[in-house]
Amino acid sequence: HFGVVVNPRPHPELVMREMFRDAIDIFTAMGGGRDELPPADEYGPAGAACQDLEHARQLLREQPLVYPDRVTECLSLVDELRRSGADPGRELLCGDFTLAKSLALAGVGTALLPRRIAREGTPGLLCRLHASLPIYEDIIYLVFRSDYHRTRGSVFLKDELLSCGASMPSVGVRAERT
Repeated sequence: HFGVVVNPRPHPELVMREMFRDAIDIFTAMGGGRDELPPADEYGPAGAACQDLEHARQLLREQPLVYPDRVTECLSLVDELRRSGADPGRELLCGDFTLAKSLALAGVGTALLPRRIAREGTPGLLCRLHASLPIYEDIIYLVFRSDYHRTRGSVFLKDELLSCGASMPSVGVRAERT
């Protein structure tokens, strides 16, 4: 009866309530001269693996860019990388973000990952490639039919899901509520 959906299209029969925001970003395994954990502002310039944009572009050309090709936001981000002059040399397409994260952690290449997935269970092991490379901002919604059965249980579940989403900390994107 309820769905948690990323970037849904509006539909007249659905109610969509924003829960939180995330972003698909370009991550690489810690290394390449970085020994310390990323700073508190891990999505700003100080938290990036590369401080030099040309070096980041070179890494994108040399290493495979790993991402799930069924995620349209990843395809859009790859197109934006090409337009910005950061054309990935090779692409390694996979089935989901979990596999892309595992491959990035193993040092196979850089990966397109939602920031929350990159951080989950492995804080500090992956960091942004460069702060000025493009990202794809996501808005995650709770979606349900406008005529859903308003039982005590369903209202409780809806309110708890929205409360949980509202308590999610920002991961480097605007935290506005719509």
